[in-house]
Amino acid sequence: MSEKQQCCARVYASGAWRSSQCSKASKVVRDGMPYCTIHDPVRVKEKSDARSAKWNSEWAAKSEEMKRQRVCVNACKGIPTAELEAGVLGDMREALVWLLNVEPNHNDVYYSDLSDRVRAIISRLPGEAP
Repeated sequence: MSEKQQCCARVYASGAWRSSQCSKASKVVRDGMPYCTIHDPVRVKEKSDARSAKWNSEWAAKSEEMKRQRVCVNACKGIPTAELEAGVLGDMREALVWLLNVEPNHNDVYYSDLSDRVRAIISRLPGEAP
């Protein structure tokens, strides 16, 4: 490739109905055809594969989240919202009471601040005080 060759890819200008040849100089030759770095088929495939892998992983995470939501909704069918909220709040109260009763390993200022916050939260929850 001693002389400068133009990329052989066909491109479309914005709003154009007809294509024209890419105006960039070729950097690589694939199957006897000159390509610039933008239209190099190997590079285009690598970028496409990377984009697909990222999309697939994001979609798998979203799909799993949607499945979990469906299972939760189906598990709660027929239970009134007030009962569900009361059950969640009861579980939250139990967890906070347990946290309040955990003995700290040392006299920690953060633990005393945390225990004060936990007591305040428990006092706002419906139900009996610990």
